[in-house]
Amino acid sequence: MSSSASSLEATLGGLLVSVLIATFLYAITCFQAFLYWRTKFNDYLGVRVLVWAVWVFETMHTTCFWFYLYTILVKYYGVPQEMEQRHWSVTISIVFHGLITACVQSYYSYRVYVLSSGRWLIPTICWMLCGMEAVGALALAILFYRVGPVVWTEKWEFLATIDIGVDLAVGVVNTTMLCYYLHRRKTGYRSTDQMVTKIIEWSVESGLVTALAALAILIACLVAPDTAVYISMTSFYGKFFSNALLASLNGRGPFSPFRPMLIPPTQSTMGTMGISTGSTVPNFAVHISETTEMSSFSSPNKTAFDGVI
Repeated sequence: MSSSASSLEATLGGLLVSVLIATFLYAITCFQAFLYWRTKFNDYLGVRVLVWAVWVFETMHTTCFWFYLYTILVKYYGVPQEMEQRHWSVTISIVFHGLITACVQSYYSYRVYVLSSGRWLIPTICWMLCGMEAVGALALAILFYRVGPVVWTEKWEFLATIDIGVDLAVGVVNTTMLCYYLHRRKTGYRSTDQMVTKIIEWSVESGLVTALAALAILIACLVAPDTAVYISMTSFYGKFFSNALLASLNGRGPFSPFRPMLIPPTQSTMGTMGISTGSTVPNFAVHISETTEMSSFSSPNKTAFDGVI
């Protein structure tokens, strides 16, 4: 990191803005986690553990960046040379960042595995890359702390570029394969196909957000490596994954746009069902639900597409 005035301004400004964005996204993560626990989905233990783990990792990740922000802007205010020193908070944040992205991407790969009816090749490749990403984040953190920010920027920054590139590739593959296999689930029935189309749109939107964030970090890493803005951007990058994961899980709850519809009876529907419109009939409703295939992400007694959205 260069200590020139321009690069220092970009570094400190990028750090402050990134941490504020990260805090806002973390608040959304906490709210979504609260909704998940309050709704009490009957998910398998692995899914519940995943939600707990992601929330804990996000909490620690956000705490590390706030501690680093306080150290630079308050404790060592007016000492720009401190930016070139080792800080354990940044080092640990790299590890949590790798764990968050690896966990969420692995879950998406598992979705691909289930929707593909057990085709293991692409999910296995993605799982291997996720494992490499998690191990790579740990190696990057150790190296970053041992050599310091200055030497890291001069000699080892390409490793961060590779790690971000791998994450971007896995995200694109997962999103593409999810959309492909969901498209194949269309049955020709309008209501079912509309639901599948909405799920595809949701998958594309969440995948596009995370992909654009990864691309932005990659560009910052290549264009302005001396400002270390790309390191600051990792403070909120992983939170896109966490919120996308929790939104998909909460999409099965009472706030979901995919819930079954409750259609009140009308005179036309009564007549079609052979009920005389002039007679006295009890008040009832027709409950329409989508039942195409049971999801593998939740325990029995779930509606279709639970865990897929």
